[in-house]
Amino acid sequence: MRIILFANNWVGWQVANYLTQQKDEIVALCLHDTKKQRYVKEIVRDSRVSPQDIYVHEELNENKVLHRLKKLNPELGVSAFWGYILKPEVIDIPTLGCINFHPGYLPQNRGMNPNVWPFIDGSNGGVSLHYINRGVDTGDIIARKKIKILPWDTAETLYNKTLNQIVTLFKNEWPKIKQQTNKRIPQSRFPEVPTLHKAVDVNSLDEINLSKTYTGKQIINILRSRSYTDRYYNYYIESGRKVYIKILCSPRSGAKRMRKRKLT
Repeated sequence: MRIILFANNWVGWQVANYLTQQKDEIVALCLHDTKKQRYVKEIVRDSRVSPQDIYVHEELNENKVLHRLKKLNPELGVSAFWGYILKPEVIDIPTLGCINFHPGYLPQNRGMNPNVWPFIDGSNGGVSLHYINRGVDTGDIIARKKIKILPWDTAETLYNKTLNQIVTLFKNEWPKIKQQTNKRIPQSRFPEVPTLHKAVDVNSLDEINLSKTYTGKQIINILRSRSYTDRYYNYYIESGRKVYIKILCSPRSGAKRMRKRKLT
């Protein structure tokens, strides 16, 4: 199959590698703008695309690039952790349309940060493959899978789970997608109530207001939803200063047992 690959991050790399192994032809590769690129060397290497057919996001606004993509006669667009909304002019180029990897259990948690909201509103964690339409993550679903959220999970551990699960889901579905025998289910047929979040929505979770009353569960889940090992988001204000906090969760204490010593 002739593919335009829109790729970033580890998932984008795994997809590029898998497609070339399956003898599919990636006729064009679209990357994030330079400062947002992740795993770009690996993606470029494993996609085996001619340098003249590698583009960054901004170039997709140029008519000459759109014309070039059309001339390549792609059958399908594959968006693997591509962080931008594709314009209709791009979506319509492949004859079979475009599919997207979403690290959430659609139709819940459309849009940004789907690894955050399950801790806040009890929605499902999961991954979905879906067709791209004019909306934000509203296209027909090919397949989806729930991910169990454990009591010690955080936004970081849930995100890491989605990486492996969405690649596995794609590999399981790809033979059917190639043969055009895959499912294509409108999201309106699923029982879950659709939700949509913008990037700015998570900002409302960051401040822990010391004058507000929280239950123990509420405060723990807020911290779980914004905790990562390499950065801080949550904070409280004390004496006019922000104090940043996060939570470390584990099913084990991790404490070394101290041997009792006899006093002499």
